Amino acid sequence: MFQQYSGYITVDEKKQKSLFYYFAEAEFDPFSKPLVLWLNGGPGCSSLGVGAFSENGPFRPNGQVLIEVAESIDVCVEDETVNYLNRVDVQMALHARLVGVRRWSVCSNILDYELLDLEIPTIGAVGRLVKAGIPVLVYSGDQDSVIPLTGSRMLVNGLAKELGLRTSVPYRVWFAGQQVITRTSLYLCCGVVW
Repeated sequence: MFQQYSGYITVDEKKQKSLFYYFAEAEFDPFSKPLVLWLNGGPGCSSLGVGAFSENGPFRPNGQVLIEVAESIDVCVEDETVNYLNRVDVQMALHARLVGVRRWSVCSNILDYELLDLEIPTIGAVGRLVKAGIPVLVYSGDQDSVIPLTGSRMLVNGLAKELGLRTSVPYRVWFAGQQVITRTSLYLCCGVVW
């Protein structure tokens, strides 16, 4: 089993604003693995309750304990996740301070986004990261109805052309054992494959 950590990172000390994080080490040889920051949901939806426990693992609650995710998605997992993350012992173990919040929920309307800001493209920020030599993974599931793969491919291909990146691995099927898990292509920039 791997190590897990959670807590808060202060982002504005004066206003006492913090971001909650949940960190799960790589299962094998964690010190040689890259750090992945997974942000999802939104606006105002939980990367812990949605991403880590409902969509892509590493666990899902069964009401009492966390069980390792098999290979399928449980469409009823949201209720189990809400019940699990509202338990006081779980909140204490996660170092989660629910200050001013009555119950944890999958998504929150506390974050008051401007509707027009929801469609601001982030591909420019991805380009700045790549130019700075930071490896970036842009991922869209090939069955994702919210963020279609074709749109992500179009944006990444356009960015690669704009930055003059060359393809290091052409678009291909990616296997885990005998199972097709997705399709991928890789680009080379600044001596780094991304």
